[in-house]
Amino acid sequence: MFPIPIRDTTPPVRRPVVTPLLIGACVAVFAAQLASGLEESIGAFAFVPAEITGYADLGERNPWFHGPWTILTSMFMHGGIQHIVANMLYLYIFGDNVEGVMGRFRYLLFYLLCGGAATLAHLWADPSSAVPLVGASGAISGVLGGYLLLYPHSRVVMMWWFFLWVRFFVWPAWFTLGLYFFLQVLFVWMSDGQGGVAYWAHIGGFAMGLLLTVPFMAGKHWPHESARTYARWAGRRGGGDDPDIMWEIPRRRPGRMWRREDWND
Repeated sequence: MFPIPIRDTTPPVRRPVVTPLLIGACVAVFAAQLASGLEESIGAFAFVPAEITGYADLGERNPWFHGPWTILTSMFMHGGIQHIVANMLYLYIFGDNVEGVMGRFRYLLFYLLCGGAATLAHLWADPSSAVPLVGASGAISGVLGGYLLLYPHSRVVMMWWFFLWVRFFVWPAWFTLGLYFFLQVLFVWMSDGQGGVAYWAHIGGFAMGLLLTVPFMAGKHWPHESARTYARWAGRRGGGDDPDIMWEIPRRRPGRMWRREDWND
């Protein structure tokens, strides 16, 4: 099984607001999906490429949102418990840091634009597909792209387990997120467009996150490559009470095993 991230070691510069609201919105929508019927809700509000391109006439699947509106509605829907848990875990770990330096309004717009770009990338890859597309992973991939540019040397605590064998270790963000993007490209090549995962949406969202981060950070204070170099540049160590000073992270080499007591350093 692939390693999964469980936390990063760089605290956000300010308390996140939009990220918890996005997580709450996705959970609330998923609860509504379960209450109304998962397959029924996906059939009514999911994004279907063939509907947009005219390859299939699905009619008005619901009285409120259909056609292009499903680019938005599909971003907050999920296809199962594992789907939403994985997406919300990534958003919880990486979203607060991007929101902290980008600002709440810009971050929300950034998130939605990345999600829209991800959906359009999926449309471009398979315009005749009648398979419904749901999930926040495209928008979250954009957040990962932003995090890669903003915090390339932040540390990400990873967990790898196989049955009863569990190990924790640390990778730098540039490697963790670079590996994520590489795997999406690899899976596109291996699956040849088949399968139940929208890899092109992940690629499109990630690429849009890379493209939008620089203009969305215009006039904002960029963090340095890591918390330690930023603290040294600012002429002080530790976070103190200044929200613009990034907290220093423990001195650990990438890949070194972490003890549990180190996680709250």
